[in-house]
Amino acid sequence: MKNLDIEVDEVFFLGGIDKSRILDILKPHIFFDDQMVHLHHLKNVPAVHIPFGIANRKETNNLKS
Repeated sequence: MKNLDIEVDEVFFLGGIDKSRILDILKPHIFFDDQMVHLHHLKNVPAVHIPFGIANRKETNNLKS
């Protein structure tokens, strides 16, 4: 985001709790999360899925040919 000259005013790390009630109160311009399950219940907040991190790792199969 620094490369795009975007400044972040506040950041909240909320763990695995339901974020919809908090976001309805805070009314952020945009919400980022690394788990799709946290984005499905949002109705009034623009949201972006971040496909990186531990929650999004895929198991690799070590298949030999």
